[in-house]
Amino acid sequence: LSSIFILAFKIAARLLVVQKTGAGKSLLILGAAAILRGVIIVVEPLLAVGSDQARASSEKGAKCFHIDGLDNTTKARIIKMLMSMTSKCFGPIILYMSPLSIQETCWVEVVSHLFENGLVTLVALDEIHKAVFDGREFRPEFAALKNTLWGLAKKCLFPVAMLSMTATLTEESLRAYKEMMGIDFDYSIWGDVRRDEVKLFCDVHVSVTKQIKAVVLSHLVAVTHRKVIVYTNDAKAARESLLSAMQKTIQASQIDGDVLAVTGASGIIQKSFVIEAFASATASEVLDLRIVTATSAFNCGVSSPYCGACVYQGFPESVESYAQILGRPGRVPLSPGSKPYEFHVILSVALLTFLLIRIAFIESVKERNLQYADALEVLFLSFRTDVFMIFLSAALVTPSRSGNAKTKVVEVLDAGGHAGCAVAVPLQRRSRERTSFRFLVPKLSGVESSV
Repeated sequence: LSSIFILAFKIAARLLVVQKTGAGKSLLILGAAAILRGVIIVVEPLLAVGSDQARASSEKGAKCFHIDGLDNTTKARIIKMLMSMTSKCFGPIILYMSPLSIQETCWVEVVSHLFENGLVTLVALDEIHKAVFDGREFRPEFAALKNTLWGLAKKCLFPVAMLSMTATLTEESLRAYKEMMGIDFDYSIWGDVRRDEVKLFCDVHVSVTKQIKAVVLSHLVAVTHRKVIVYTNDAKAARESLLSAMQKTIQASQIDGDVLAVTGASGIIQKSFVIEAFASATASEVLDLRIVTATSAFNCGVSSPYCGACVYQGFPESVESYAQILGRPGRVPLSPGSKPYEFHVILSVALLTFLLIRIAFIESVKERNLQYADALEVLFLSFRTDVFMIFLSAALVTPSRSGNAKTKVVEVLDAGGHAGCAVAVPLQRRSRERTSFRFLVPKLSGVESSV
C-alpha cells in the first residue's frame, strides 16, 4: 500500500521496490494504474513472463496488451488506437513490452507520441537484476533504455512516475543499474526477502542423477499435485539427459504425470504454455505436468502454488539466480503435516574437486580470492547446518620445496575445522620439477571413502 501511495500521490516519484517473489509486485502495477489512469508502460525482460502477467492482469479486469505477442493485425489496431489518443479521458491501459520491442521504429513513434501528449503516467521495469546483467554482457537494448524510455520519462513536461522492481538485488547490481540507467531514487522500499519457509540442502554425492531422482520422488509421492523443477546450467542436458532421466523415474515409479523441458531456446508460446500448465493442479486431456527440467530461463515469473521443491544439478550461475530459484517453491502456506518445501543444490565430488583445483591455479591473487568468495558464498547459502555449515576455508598455501618436488596445497575444512580425506592429483611438469596437488575433502555422510 505504501508503494501504491508513493506512485499515485508523490509527483514523478522514482521508486525502488525489492520484494521476495510471491509478495505481490504485479498487484502494485494494477493498484497504481487504477489511481493514475493513463498509459502504464511495463518493461518485462522475459517474454513468457510478460505474456503471463498481461493475461493475469486482463483476468482481473485491466486493459492490458503484451506487445511482443501481438499478431500483425492486432498490432496495427493497437498502434492506431494509441496514436489517436490526445487526452487521459480513459481508463488505464497497461502495455507490457520487452526492451527489444521498445527499440522498434513503429513503437518508438508510438511511445514518443504518448509522452509528448502527457498520456504516460507510470514507467516500470521489472526484474532489474536481469537488466543489469544482460545489459552489460549480452543484450544492448537494455542499456539503450537510458536514452529511449527512461530518457523520455525524465524529459517529459508532464509528471511520470518511475518504478524499478526485483526480488534479487545486491549492492553492486544496484550501483550498476543506477549508473546504466542514469537514475537515482526518491524512495526505496525493501521488503523481507527471506525464504524461511523453504529448507535448504547442499548434497555432495558420487551419483548426482541418483540423488536427484530420490529427491524428486520424495515430493511427488508425499503430496498430491506437488510439482518439482530440476535445474541445470547445461541447456542440452535439460532437453535430453535430465528430461529422459525424469521421464524414466516417473514411469518406473508408476506415477501419473508428464515431464517437459524449458531452456533459453524455447519459444514464447512454449514457455507460456509450460508456465500455465505448471501453475495448474488440473490435468488436461493431454498433459499432467509434474516435473520441469530447465535452465535459468525458467526461474523468473514462475508462480505455482503446487511447486514443492527445486533441485539444482551443480552450482547456480550466480547468487541472483540462486535467490530467484529459491522463490519458486513455498508460494502458499503448508498444510499441516505436509512435506516441507525444499531447495537442493546437488554436487558431484568430481565437480567440487575440479572447481577448487581450477580456482587454485588462477594467476591473479585478487581474481582467485574473488572466485573463492563466490563459490563459498553459494555453499554458505546452501549447506545444511546439521551436516556442516560451510567449507570454512579454501586457502592457497605458499608453495614449498621438498627435494625436487613443488607442492601446492589447498585445504578445505569442515565446520569443526578438521580436514577430511586427501586426494592427490598430478599436474603439469615444469622443466625438471614435478608439480603435485593435494586436495583435502571434508568427510561427508553418503560419500564413499574410496573417492
